[in-house]
Amino acid sequence: MSTIIVDNARYNDVVLRVLKYDFTLKKKSYLSRIGEIVDCIREWVKYLVTLEARIKQFSDIAKQLQLPTKKLILDVPTRWNSTYLMQAVAVGFKEVFPRYGERDQGSNYVLSIED
Repeated sequence: MSTIIVDNARYNDVVLRVLKYDFTLKKKSYLSRIGEIVDCIREWVKYLVTLEARIKQFSDIAKQLQLPTKKLILDVPTRWNSTYLMQAVAVGFKEVFPRYGERDQGSNYVLSIED
């Protein structure tokens, strides 16, 4: 939410229309980027949880990095809170994903989670 206060000059109408248009485009861009990140995390988690050996190797990397032991959570796409939980856990493993990707030759996924 934001507020812009201007006087009644004509050029302010144009400036405000341009700002509103730019803001709308950027907002859509950010939302689509967030959607791409969520999809990427979901695909990584699906890939990892399908084989016990993958989860074991992932957990071993996490232990080497001395990260707290948590299990990856696969979301239920129709429940927003499960998607949030999946992402929250994945962020805790942000250092593990790229290292796992380097070790796993069968993986076509690349995931780097930034703060």
